[in-house]
Amino acid sequence: MDELLQWINVAPDGLILPMAWACALMAVAGVGVGIASSIFGVGGGFLVVPMLYLLGMPYGLVTGTSICSIVGTTASGVVTHHREGNVCTRTMWILGLGAMLGGAGGKALQLAYERAYPATSEWVLGVGCVLVLLALSALVFFKPHRPEGKSFMQRISLGWRVDLPAARIEGVALLGLIAIGLSGGLMAGLFGLGGGAIFVPLMLLLVGMDMKTTVGTKLGVILMGALATTAYSAYQGQVCLPLAMSVLVGSSVGVQLGIRIVRILPEGSHRRGFAILIASSALAMAAKLIYKALTG
Repeated sequence: MDELLQWINVAPDGLILPMAWACALMAVAGVGVGIASSIFGVGGGFLVVPMLYLLGMPYGLVTGTSICSIVGTTASGVVTHHREGNVCTRTMWILGLGAMLGGAGGKALQLAYERAYPATSEWVLGVGCVLVLLALSALVFFKPHRPEGKSFMQRISLGWRVDLPAARIEGVALLGLIAIGLSGGLMAGLFGLGGGAIFVPLMLLLVGMDMKTTVGTKLGVILMGALATTAYSAYQGQVCLPLAMSVLVGSSVGVQLGIRIVRILPEGSHRRGFAILIASSALAMAAKLIYKALTG
C-alpha cells in the first residue's frame, strides 16, 4: 500500500498540485466529462485537455493522458446509447477505422513538431486547438441551411454510396465518410481532443444526422480512435495513468446521469448546448495561453 501511495503521489514535470490532490480534482471533473460525453457524444477531451493544461503539465503529456481517459468514458457511453437505439453501427465502423489511422497519425505529427520546434510548439498547437474549437462551435450553433433537404455528403459526387438505415439517411458518399474519419482522427490526435468536438459537428453538418443518433454513433467512433491513439501515446511515454484513471472513475457516474437528460432534451437545445460547451472550453484554454504569454 505504501508503494502504491508513493507511486500515486509522484507528480509529472510542471504539475502545480500534489498528485493525490490532482487526482481528486480530475475525478470530480470526470463526473462532468461523463455527463458531457453521454449528452453531446464527446469523449471529454475538450474538457480534460484545458484542465490538465491549467494544472501545468507539458502539452504532449496532457494530450496523451486526455486520450487515455477517453477510452473508458466512451466505452461506457456506447453501451448505454446502444440500449437506447442511438447507434448507427455502419457509420461507426466506417468513421472509426479512419479515426484509428488518423488519430495515430495526428499524435505522431504532434510529437514530431514538438521535437522540431520545442520553443514554439506549445503555443502553436494551443492556438490551433482554440481556433478549431471556436470555428466548429459557431458552425454547429448557427447550422447552415441544407439545400433540397439533403446533406453535403448526399449531394457530393464521390462514386460509391451507402445507406445509413439506423440514421434514416440514404445515398451518402462512402469516400466522404472515410475522409471525415481520417481528417477528424488526425485533428483529434494532433490536439488531444478525443474526436467528439471534431466529429459531432462534421456528422451534424456534413452527413445530416440528428443530434441523438450523432451522439451515440460518435461515441463508438471516438472509442476506436482513442484506442489507437492511447496505444501510441503510451508507447511514447505520454500518458499519466493515475490522472487518466481518476477521470474514468468520475465519468462512469456522469455517463449514467447524462443519458437520462438526453431522453428529454429538444433537438435545437441539444445542438446549441453542444456549441456553447465547446466555445467555453476554447475560451478557457485561450485565457491560459494568454496568461502564460504575459507572465512568461
